Amino acid sequence: MRAAPASAPPPCGEAAKRQLLLNLVKLRYGDTPNFVSLNQLVAGYTLEGRLSLGGDFNRDALVFGQNFDVGVGGTYSDRPTVTYSPLRGTDFAELMLKPIAPNSLLAVILAGNSPEAVLGLGVHAINGLNNWSRRPGGFLPERREFNQVLHLLSGVNDDGRLQLRFESNAGGVDAYLETRRSDGALADSRYGELIQLLGLDPTQGRYRVEFGMGDGAGDEIKIQTRSLIETLRELASRISVPESDIAGGRTYPSPPSVRGDGAEAEIAVQHQRLEPWDAFVEIHYDDDWFWIRNDDFQSKATFTMLMLLFDLAAPGGEPRPPTITIPAG
Repeated sequence: MRAAPASAPPPCGEAAKRQLLLNLVKLRYGDTPNFVSLNQLVAGYTLEGRLSLGGDFNRDALVFGQNFDVGVGGTYSDRPTVTYSPLRGTDFAELMLKPIAPNSLLAVILAGNSPEAVLGLGVHAINGLNNWSRRPGGFLPERREFNQVLHLLSGVNDDGRLQLRFESNAGGVDAYLETRRSDGALADSRYGELIQLLGLDPTQGRYRVEFGMGDGAGDEIKIQTRSLIETLRELASRISVPESDIAGGRTYPSPPSVRGDGAEAEIAVQHQRLEPWDAFVEIHYDDDWFWIRNDDFQSKATFTMLMLLFDLAAPGGEPRPPTITIPAG
């Protein structure tokens, strides 16, 4: 295995994108993911100036000649120091192994992402309706009603009628799906079918969204979410890899999509031996370059959605003492 040529660390945003893509590729190959957090960025500047004088001097006559030179110069350098900490122990478990909070998924939807993409990627089941998995050893076969639920949610979301509410309480934030207007009528006719599919009480009109397995009560929507590592493995299964790597047993065959409606969270990661020249993000792994094309909006949107999920799921609190310091210049 050969690493890419050493170079100065990229800007923080680019480094985060490359870290995420590298770990997706690692999971596709059964490798161990590693994540680091940026703890500190210290700017260091150096400014130097030079002044030089030169000319001809006649020592006998004690006069200067006609050739007289003046030189002015200087140098400026920007040498920041970037401090990283690897995620280990409880920090790693909290970020990667803990199920994503349903509130975080709903927040990503409100940020402009499709419910079919967000919930289809980050959820095992909704009120007992199972999602399908494309990764090896995935979840139970999906129920057709699960896709109908996602389709209905996306429909009212596209029309600007998805009514999600967040309310603060002593222990955090509660999320609700509201299906009725202030006059008591359904906010959208599709909500009626949605209520029936989820087994909700149609007289409520306001349903609390929370983490859980199985069917919820008449006024509850229970969502069994995936963890970030499960979500990454799900997305990693959709990465294109060289056929020779599959034949050689280094990774598993790419599973087909059973839905085929274009609503899944798709990501097209290209691969080749030579470094790409116009990539949204690229990484070098095991003698191959993997990248997302800059003109592939769907893959870029999915990747950005995953980045947003990472930011929402990141553990809070004070960072641990830094263990790796890399001068960036």
